[in-house]
Amino acid sequence: MKVNTIACAASAAAALALGAGPAAAQSSVTIYGKVDVGVTKRNTGTSNFGGGGGAPDVWTVLGGADSVLGFRGEEDLGGGLKARFRLESRFNADTGTTRSTGTAQNPPPFWWGESTVALEGPFGTVTLGRQNPAPGAIPVFADPFFWDTVGSIVGMVAPNGFGPNDILRYNNGIVYRTPNFNGVSAQLGVGLGEGNARGRSQGLNIVYAKGPLWAGIGHEQRKTAVLDKFTIATAWYNFGPIKPIISASQSEVSGVTKS
Repeated sequence: MKVNTIACAASAAAALALGAGPAAAQSSVTIYGKVDVGVTKRNTGTSNFGGGGGAPDVWTVLGGADSVLGFRGEEDLGGGLKARFRLESRFNADTGTTRSTGTAQNPPPFWWGESTVALEGPFGTVTLGRQNPAPGAIPVFADPFFWDTVGSIVGMVAPNGFGPNDILRYNNGIVYRTPNFNGVSAQLGVGLGEGNARGRSQGLNIVYAKGPLWAGIGHEQRKTAVLDKFTIATAWYNFGPIKPIISASQSEVSGVTKS
């Protein structure tokens, strides 16, 4: 659903905060989302399908953690500049509660998926807020299901010691994406520790995407007691009826655990 508005306050505020000129009249806000829910019955063995699903041999309405409610807006500021905002919540459809899986924050953030403002221009795009980190696209594109639905291979791609939230989200994030240079683009990002150097993350990626070929490499490091590291490379070629994907990754956590 798309709603035309006179002004998109959040995106205009972002642009003004970043030093852009007066907002133009052209703006839009889009409401989007999905509800993911099903009925399950778990076996009496060790299965933990879907994150649980209730007691064994009991029918349960299982709300997937992929249910989404989001708002995104864009405003044309003129001179090749655009201001944007995005707010995305994740929730459990069976109970209506906010998603808590994948984050150590208590209570979990309401805008779990994203809460950002951005300024785009000929120089590229600068985005501020809770968002995907610079290398986040690489593990997502390693999965034919894009880390979504029960078919996701997230458990295979997320390395030991780095949960999905570590790879896919920055709190207090600043990410810069370059323009596309004949199929080549790059991203640089940092998740600020807000006064505490420990827990600060930084990363980068380089992607080539043109025609049937997609290839990218990303690196992320996180400062805790020591420096945790994660590197992943992914490539695919779309032949039409088939699209092989190959990916390799390595992580080092707490200076000793490698995967």
